[in-house]
Amino acid sequence: MIMLSMLALALDAVSDLAALRTLSDLLPYLGLFALGFLVAAWGQVSRVPLAVVLGITLIIGAVILFQLEANDFSGSNSPF
Repeated sequence: MIMLSMLALALDAVSDLAALRTLSDLLPYLGLFALGFLVAAWGQVSRVPLAVVLGITLIIGAVILFQLEANDFSGSNSPF
């Protein structure tokens, strides 16, 4: 069940790939995303719930940061 929600987040992030200008813009988010998957998978296999939660948090963080970058929320049009 957890992996399906992570896959949905991944598909959401992939839909915004066209907004990026270069591959180097995407690498930090993919790295954080992959790290989240690895931590969550390790936590699932070793039955460490805290690691699963940490992995999911990393994945969600990567998606949110990616969305902020893709929407270019920096400067005067920032919602924050």
